[in-house]
Amino acid sequence: MGGAQGYLDATMAGEWVDAAGSDLYEAGRRPVKLTGGGPVMKKYLNSRVLAIIIVLLIIGVIIQTVLLYEQMVGLADRYYRVGQESYVALYDLKNIEKLVIDMETGERGYLLTGDPAFLAPYNEAQQEIQDYYKKLAGNLGQDTASLGYLESINQKIQSWAERVAGPAIANRKLLGPDTTLKTLTASSGRPGC
Repeated sequence: MGGAQGYLDATMAGEWVDAAGSDLYEAGRRPVKLTGGGPVMKKYLNSRVLAIIIVLLIIGVIIQTVLLYEQMVGLADRYYRVGQESYVALYDLKNIEKLVIDMETGERGYLLTGDPAFLAPYNEAQQEIQDYYKKLAGNLGQDTASLGYLESINQKIQSWAERVAGPAIANRKLLGPDTTLKTLTASSGRPGC
């Protein structure tokens, strides 16, 4: 046997060899028997196994870290989208509130002055509220609780327009521009000034 591979093969087989890997019986030197990996070989193999285990653990930790990072990025993206959708919904609700105020202001202006120019914001706001309502209902999708609240808001706005603002505006149109506020409030059922 010769070379390093021969030395390892002979050592593993438990043959008599020297450090150079040559057969000691032929060389005439004092033989040393290294059987099945002796203490040096066991230490060498144990350190290799330990190194492999450590490397595998490090690789496992890296893979787990990458997977957790991807999950965190996915969650952050999902929360960002939900937050953005919530912000858009709140913005649209705020616009509906502003439009209701425009309707009230237009109604009040018309009732006080009899000038039809004040009805423009009232009429425009009614249409825009319905546009926002449809947009919000579409954005909420399957969120039944939020859809219920939105429907309730829309019904209250429509009820106010039909039961309060509409009849008051109609009465003001019938009474003409010269009617005083006191006459107007008495005919609309609202308390006098």
